[in-house]
Amino acid sequence: MKLLALLLGLLCVTIIHGQPKPGYNLDLKQIPLRWDEALPLGNGWLGALIWQKENKLRISLDRVDLWDDRPMPQIDRLTFKWVQQQVAKGEYDTVQKIGDWPYEQNAAPCKIPGAAIEFKMPDASVVSASLDISNGISSVIFSNGIRFGSYIHASKQEGYFGWTEFDPSLIDSFLPSLIPPRYQAEQAGSPKDGGSLSRLGYEQGKITKGKNSLRYHQPTWGTHYYEVLIEWVNIYNKKLVGAWTISVDKPASLHKIDTAHSEYTDMRSHLAWWKDFWDRSSISIPDTLLERQYYLDMYKFGCVARSNAPPISLQAIWTADDGRLLPWKGDLHHDLNTQLSYWPGYTANHTDLTAGFTNWLWKVRAENKRWTQQYFGVEGLNVPGVSTISGKPMGGWIQYAMSPTTVCWLSQNFYWQWRYTNDTAFLRERAYPWVRDAATYIVNLVRKRDGNYYLPLSSSPEYNDNKISAWFSDWTNYDLSLVSYLLQTESIMARALNRPRDAQRKRLEELRMALPSAAVDETGLLMAPGVRMDHSHRHMSPYISLFPLKNLHVVAKAIKNDTTVIANSFRHLERFGT
Repeated sequence: MKLLALLLGLLCVTIIHGQPKPGYNLDLKQIPLRWDEALPLGNGWLGALIWQKENKLRISLDRVDLWDDRPMPQIDRLTFKWVQQQVAKGEYDTVQKIGDWPYEQNAAPCKIPGAAIEFKMPDASVVSASLDISNGISSVIFSNGIRFGSYIHASKQEGYFGWTEFDPSLIDSFLPSLIPPRYQAEQAGSPKDGGSLSRLGYEQGKITKGKNSLRYHQPTWGTHYYEVLIEWVNIYNKKLVGAWTISVDKPASLHKIDTAHSEYTDMRSHLAWWKDFWDRSSISIPDTLLERQYYLDMYKFGCVARSNAPPISLQAIWTADDGRLLPWKGDLHHDLNTQLSYWPGYTANHTDLTAGFTNWLWKVRAENKRWTQQYFGVEGLNVPGVSTISGKPMGGWIQYAMSPTTVCWLSQNFYWQWRYTNDTAFLRERAYPWVRDAATYIVNLVRKRDGNYYLPLSSSPEYNDNKISAWFSDWTNYDLSLVSYLLQTESIMARALNRPRDAQRKRLEELRMALPSAAVDETGLLMAPGVRMDHSHRHMSPYISLFPLKNLHVVAKAIKNDTTVIANSFRHLERFGT
């Protein structure tokens, strides 16, 4: 009985502590004046930014699958074999013209903006602008008592806003305006910094006004389109409550705001979702500033990830609201960005949300296999390092945008999803087949030389940028560590499933045993044999075997003292101030 009481007491403490402290909320004295400093809301599908633009209260609206997914011109002309030939001849500008330049020269494919809602500001000063991260509700309070609130429902593709405590005679002044992107503006700026939305070539969409609604229909590429719908109700001249949504390739619709019930917008289920989110884990560390930052970032993770949503892109559901095309096209970067975006979810007990990434990788595997065959010329599975929402290649700096080892790092997400859930069905039906296809691709791509296996060309993000010198004939420590990790992961999964040691597994074991040792000298881990990192480098890619792969003991098999290698590597990093 005492043990039961103790366990129940601990459970209560855990649940209470799981909720973020009120002091971790965003509590401001004024409304943010920039879109990139706004109060963020989201549910994995829809996103909103609350800020002030000039004299208007603005809600920037976004949706995760708002994409112009047209094919990148010339991308299928590239093959890895041809790239190898051009590198060998020292004629790399020909590769850059086809593989790198189109990414900057063409406006699309890219993520595209949605629209915005604007309201006239009350004739009063702002007392506070806040975001409660425990429930994803933002509010603005004015000196005359008027209040504004907004949230995006955690499990419905709808966002809500409301005004209260105003003079009933002023209700019309709080009606929303729909502000569409300017797809017909004059061209401005360079491709690198975004440039005008008019480069997409769209006709400007149309707004249809109803009695208490606004609908925006925007044609995009080809026969595609999206719609933004806003609806609102006047509740006894005391409250103005509205809803909004965005749809892609279908008419937008909203659930009716039911004024007959006190809970107009189904907030109860929204609050329950966020309570469950925070109840799943917590941290407590002496550094309160760092602890607050953790909770703020976990709030953002709760906003951007869902099991059925596309993955987290460069700006996720908070597309830049500056009237321009997005920097780096708002695409999916798999040489660090997507992987790190999901890291917090595994240890924080949010594997329901991290599943969104592996679900998407599984969904686009047919396209990825097609590209693997077309570009690398072998059977199996690789993933473009820079891709569209449908998994298609976009090019860019092809050493990384078309890296031969992207799939190896992504295999870690399948491995972690399995290990953190202990889901044997997931391992059997998705994780192992995906990893096996990836390993098949690698074993088909490598070539034997002097008793060891090597890639035809190797690289390390983003060392030497897109120059010919960014290609290496020997293994980079980055690529070597990743391939070793993939083969080790395949072996662990196969043993867990009691898979027979067939001919393919024997090939993989032979490859694993015949990989060279990592390149090391007195400065620690190198970029590649004989190549030290000679400047500050944001990716720290030579050190991937230290973390997150944690396989230095495997890849540095010729090294007797791992501790010395690690210490020397850190000293070398500190020398450059990285």
